[in-house]
Amino acid sequence: MPLPPIDQFAVLAADQDRTLTPERLAQAHGTHAELRTTLERLRALPLPFTEGVCEPSTALAWIADGGRP
Repeated sequence: MPLPPIDQFAVLAADQDRTLTPERLAQAHGTHAELRTTLERLRALPLPFTEGVCEPSTALAWIADGGRP
């Protein structure tokens, strides 16, 4: 996946009602570029410890147990 252009970072910031100075925008883009390969490597890790758990039933069981760990 190619690195998004710096203009896209400005659009994302504006969508989140954030104002970035040109210096901060350049810093955010540079940091993203530096950490991009690490992020992609982490996203590719298998997660064998996750399993399909129905959260509402888990929450209900916890409540039924008195809310104790």
